[in-house]
Amino acid sequence: DGADTNVLSDSIVVTVPVPRARVSTDSLVFEFAVLRSQAELVFEITNIGKAELVVGVVVSGLDSADFVVSPAHFSLARGEGPQELKVVFQPTSAGSKKANLVISHNAANSPSVIWLTGGAVLPADFDGNYSVDFDDFFLLVSQLDVKPVTSRNIRYDLNKDSLVTHEDVFLFVAFWGQ
Repeated sequence: DGADTNVLSDSIVVTVPVPRARVSTDSLVFEFAVLRSQAELVFEITNIGKAELVVGVVVSGLDSADFVVSPAHFSLARGEGPQELKVVFQPTSAGSKKANLVISHNAANSPSVIWLTGGAVLPADFDGNYSVDFDDFFLLVSQLDVKPVTSRNIRYDLNKDSLVTHEDVFLFVAFWGQ
């Protein structure tokens, strides 16, 4: 109910208002992101208690540099919220990435932890196996001169001219073997 009750004697009851944090998720999963691009997901924190909730959020873990959270510090008055937080995944190398959001606050259930996972692929790694090889080449060639470029085949447009053409094949060669 957002308060702790302490009985001090037979006749005096003291109720102390306390904050209570509710976090909307315990994990965020980013699908494959192209290397040096970014993807973002959001979650919410709500104060369901009866006192101010003070929150600080940090990213920790081996791949923490690939994730950014904002805002990192905030407070929510009694019953206030939800506060939306944005997590940006901006991978700096290819492969599977993992980190944690550690949410420290002044409520009893502190800290709360959100598990972060994501995968990063090279721009021409169309099949997501972390290498640019013949399979990717055949996927690219299958999209040559397909019009119009749609959300399904835009990833093959390496030069971002809204067409998948032989120019994209020349760009693809630069990623070969990576």
